[in-house]
Amino acid sequence: MDERVGDIITFAKSGQYDVLLHGCNCFNTMGSGVAKQLAEEWPEIAVVDRATRRGDRSKLGQYSVCWVDRPDYRFLVFNLYTQYYYGKSSEHHFNDNAFWHALSLVEVYLRHTPPAPWSTYPERQTKLSIDNTLRIIFPKIGAGHGGGDWDKTTKTIQRVLGRHLLTCVRFDSESAGV
Repeated sequence: MDERVGDIITFAKSGQYDVLLHGCNCFNTMGSGVAKQLAEEWPEIAVVDRATRRGDRSKLGQYSVCWVDRPDYRFLVFNLYTQYYYGKSSEHHFNDNAFWHALSLVEVYLRHTPPAPWSTYPERQTKLSIDNTLRIIFPKIGAGHGGGDWDKTTKTIQRVLGRHLLTCVRFDSESAGV
């Protein structure tokens, strides 16, 4: 797994990635952290989140998904429901089991869903047909407001999605203009 420091939005807009993963709560808020930044940049991410039932505990371990499709880049976004509640507190909101389950469902989706928007990128379609490897980008999921154990989370990501090219972006306020 590659690790980069910077702004995940800038990396995602580079056109170098096929999939973006991030963690969400089950209350359709996307009101802080990386989720807020992503939803502000690409509103369709929040739209698919709001299409799910607010506060539904059964969303834990599931995901909502959408395509971000712009003239210079396109990628698939998975809103992973990794924590039931939200907020800045000493309480641990991140749910390791939900994260593992959501990632497992993502891997099933990636293995069995035809990558329609990628078909307009012949070089990506060729790579996919050869080794079915995708370029996946994600922040330190659950390590911020969620209170998760990043070392444990990293092992889960590598175990479930290790066949792909993985890039974790560690937030840097200077590169994000904050």
